[in-house]
Amino acid sequence: MNLLKQKNVILAPIVVLAVALIFGLATLGSTVNPVPKDLPVLLAMSDQGASVPGQGDVNFGRTIEDTLLGAPASAQAAESPLEWTKVADEASGLDKLDREEAYALVVIPETFSGSLASLMSGAAEPPAIRVYVNQGKNMAAANAVSQGLTQMFQAVNGKFSEQLLNQLSAQSIEVDPGRVPSLANPIQVRTQLVNPVGTHSANGNAPGSLTQVAWMASLVGTLLVFFAMKKFKPRSKAERVGGLWLQAAIGAVLSLVAGFGILWIADGLLGLQVPAFFDTALFLSLSAFCFFLLMSAIMAWLGFAGMPIFMLLFFFVGPVLTLAPEMLPQATKTLLYSWVPLRFAVEGLRDLLYFGHGLNLQTPLIVISSIAAGSLVVLVASAFRKPKLAATAGGENAAA
Repeated sequence: MNLLKQKNVILAPIVVLAVALIFGLATLGSTVNPVPKDLPVLLAMSDQGASVPGQGDVNFGRTIEDTLLGAPASAQAAESPLEWTKVADEASGLDKLDREEAYALVVIPETFSGSLASLMSGAAEPPAIRVYVNQGKNMAAANAVSQGLTQMFQAVNGKFSEQLLNQLSAQSIEVDPGRVPSLANPIQVRTQLVNPVGTHSANGNAPGSLTQVAWMASLVGTLLVFFAMKKFKPRSKAERVGGLWLQAAIGAVLSLVAGFGILWIADGLLGLQVPAFFDTALFLSLSAFCFFLLMSAIMAWLGFAGMPIFMLLFFFVGPVLTLAPEMLPQATKTLLYSWVPLRFAVEGLRDLLYFGHGLNLQTPLIVISSIAAGSLVVLVASAFRKPKLAATAGGENAAA
């Protein structure tokens, strides 16, 4: 049959396999087995120690610190997904959480050793360690850190409980039944969420979802304006430059419509929690404008051939936006996550939606504005390239 001999039919299996490979890598390559690694956690160890009869000066907080941080060469430290950093005190640790520098803060108070030692003398209230979980930084990663810390403190509790009971047994001290729960769990761990994502936040993925919608809205706007520009026939280079500036102005209006419209739908119709609607809508509009200018600049030079770039970028980046950087393969972080514009839009929206301090907004604003400005320059520069059709027509006229 002639149909089976046609080139398109023969190449179809190869093309289908290539498409499946590309989009399989895009949608699953970085997310099929996300393994947390080097998740930053802070430790504020303020325990001043205590004097215990028969033991002298002790510092139980220092013992816990050594247990949590571990020896660098130990197998446990090599397998742990947590990367510990010591801070001076609780206040400085909380400030770092607000600046998205860590997923959790563990605080061992000044009176920890004294309170733990008092359990030996009949105190019924065990000492407490405070754990602050920075949920807004990334909900999945913060939950993983919280679970890891829970397991660590269960082990620590078991060791201290065994030590206390052995000491009481060695001194032949009878234990009041009312003190048994405290001796079985001599350390309380009080966990508190900071920068929470709330109940209506797409499980903390709202920044990534809003960014993806803004990207697609910008893509549609770019295509509509691109085809309109195709019908624009400038009579001079100055008129061509003016048309490109007008294209950018139209993009700015469309971006405002997209930014405020997307957030109005998410907030008013879908119930997304938006603490600062106007500021968030403005930032989303700026992100959409950056996307519009970037796409317009590429299409001004490549034409419709730029479309596959935008679609592939969307499919490759989309799944990555909801994951913590520490859960991504190193190749993905280096080759994609480190430079892609959508990432900076997500970071800015995360600060506006979950943090609200403005401490993490400067870098996304600078990067997005710089990309927009650079794209605008490239777009306007396309007015000064030599049109191929005009050059061909000129050659034919000269030959005639």
